[in-house]
Amino acid sequence: MEKWLANPYYKEIYIEVDEMEKAPFRLFEIIKEEGKILPRIKRSRLDGWDHVFWEESQQMLMERFNDHGITVHIDDGCMGGGRDKLPFSQSPGAHMFPEGVVAGFYNNNFSEERKGIFRYLVVIHGGGWCNSQDDTNRLDCMTVPSNKKFFETQLDLAITPRTKRIGRAIQVMHELGHSLGFFRKDIGGVDNSSKNFRDPPDYPWHDYVSVMNYDYFRQRYFDYSDGSHGEYDHDDWSNIDLTNFEKPHDEIYGIDWERKY
Repeated sequence: MEKWLANPYYKEIYIEVDEMEKAPFRLFEIIKEEGKILPRIKRSRLDGWDHVFWEESQQMLMERFNDHGITVHIDDGCMGGGRDKLPFSQSPGAHMFPEGVVAGFYNNNFSEERKGIFRYLVVIHGGGWCNSQDDTNRLDCMTVPSNKKFFETQLDLAITPRTKRIGRAIQVMHELGHSLGFFRKDIGGVDNSSKNFRDPPDYPWHDYVSVMNYDYFRQRYFDYSDGSHGEYDHDDWSNIDLTNFEKPHDEIYGIDWERKY
């Protein structure tokens, strides 16, 4: 790993990032349904948004981890890979293995020599996930969605250039958290929300002040928790498992935003 500037005396995270081509822009879509003569017209999800992991977003992520003694390396083309422009797709199930488009990106654009060392991040149109894209079941592949509706509804109207960049860093930090070992089955506040009707009236997870908690994600909170906020908080920073992405997992972590947004 010397050619990637690895230092055996430091904790490090390596991420290779590729990006879908810009979404086309279309106000409405005509849907032809079997058995019906007249087509149905609905508002299009094709909003013309770019799918970019901006340099400012990268710097935010690197600085946050650096504050805790962890160096994040991001290959956006500067380390001999990354920043490939991948074909645009909004197909449902893009994250699924083996039939999803992300599996194709992972197996055709993410080199074998980097697997087990780098995590693979793809900025796509819809779908925020951390899940395996091959038979190893390793959580080394992440996707973050880039579309207007997601940034409006899930990132508190993050639609200006500055807030979009903050929102992108928040998205990546959340999905990266899953690859570092933060799962709802172990930490009740992960991927949880008080807006969820299934939660009890005495919802306790407001104590969990972390980007992994959707309540704080929506408020554009950009940090993991240190466990100091109450009984139901969790010390994320002290429990990071840098090797978790190398271990096999059967679960998929994320919400199918691509169907909702």
